[in-house]
Amino acid sequence: MRATRPSGSLRKRPPFALVVSTAAAVAVVVSPVARSAGVPAWPAHSTLRASSAPDVSDFAAASGDVSAHDGGFWIGSTRTVFHGVNHVPGNLHLQQDLDRMATWGMNLLRLRVRWASLEPIAPVDNGDGTWTHTFDSQYTQQVVQTIQGAAADGIYVDVSFHGCNADVDDSCQSDFPYPYWLYEAPYNSHGITYASTADGETQAAGDFWTDALRQQFMTDAWKYVVTTVTGLQGVASFEVMNEPDMGYMQIDHIATQTSLDFQLKVAKVIRSLDPSRTIVFTTRSGYGAGLTHADLTGFAALGNVAFDVHDYGGARWGNGFSVDTAGVTTGEKLQTLMDSVNIKGSPPPPPYVGTVYGHERYFQSIINLLAPWGIPLLVGEMGDIHEDPGIYNYYGTTMAAMDDLGVSWTTVYDG
Repeated sequence: MRATRPSGSLRKRPPFALVVSTAAAVAVVVSPVARSAGVPAWPAHSTLRASSAPDVSDFAAASGDVSAHDGGFWIGSTRTVFHGVNHVPGNLHLQQDLDRMATWGMNLLRLRVRWASLEPIAPVDNGDGTWTHTFDSQYTQQVVQTIQGAAADGIYVDVSFHGCNADVDDSCQSDFPYPYWLYEAPYNSHGITYASTADGETQAAGDFWTDALRQQFMTDAWKYVVTTVTGLQGVASFEVMNEPDMGYMQIDHIATQTSLDFQLKVAKVIRSLDPSRTIVFTTRSGYGAGLTHADLTGFAALGNVAFDVHDYGGARWGNGFSVDTAGVTTGEKLQTLMDSVNIKGSPPPPPYVGTVYGHERYFQSIINLLAPWGIPLLVGEMGDIHEDPGIYNYYGTTMAAMDDLGVSWTTVYDG
């Protein structure tokens, strides 16, 4: 996320160098007709041993049927707490990293599938309401190989749809998070070629939520991803959007519900193509902002869904959300000290000084809001910059809090 966003976003340290090739591609015409894909009932996943460093051959493949309900994650009929890392398809030494994760006792990989890398070439208008999309076959194969490699090591995969910004990651195409062509006039409903500036990015992010064409393209890309991986073992879930960016939209319940309503539409398309996998969603940004007043009726009715929040917070009071009842930002805006770690710059930020209790109160507030809907919590991202002398305290307190509450998590990882 960019620090220039009005929602109080963070500039994060990119943990990976992504290798992308556009030399080979596959053309796909996305049809509006959805198909259903059954998933067989697979045996339960074996328990990972953390007391020693076993060989990866000791682990059973991740072939169980994962679901989310009654406030938790399940593999078959066994309630499970997931713990793992974020990873990017195509990262060098991939299998070595996966093997290391397995011997650490990790059982979940949050796979950051970048749309800009998946579809670097603009689609072609067929003139009948459909478009021919060209998806990068090498990148697609990297996604498939990552899932297969993880599953072989007993690690399940959350397929997470991500953006990518060149100002924080030099492996990205442009300053815009999604494919560059989306921000050119022929490929968005607003007919705008957006300026590659902070203001242009903010305008483009806000316009997305009223842009039927860009929303159609994202849904088409999801159709391609789901139909590509639906037959693979080890896919636990599909995460609709990473940290939805509301751009210039006011920080209020309307913005929150706008994001949720679009994610629900995509979630229903995903569910029609893969009826059995869990679907992960969030409100906006990455911290559960707006969950206090959010209407989750549609997601609860869809079933087998989970909610993702990210925790890069340091010292803070309360549960991290604004409690000012005088305006429309109650529960929608973060408290000032929420964003106190994982920011690079000069001068550097103060060292982390948070506590187990501070993190527990934040997580528990999210759990309490999700409880009436029976939706479990996944902490999809957490971490700190290497330069922070308090980094070990950060991981110690955050991990202790999640362990106390039985919360599933994945953390940033750079090898």
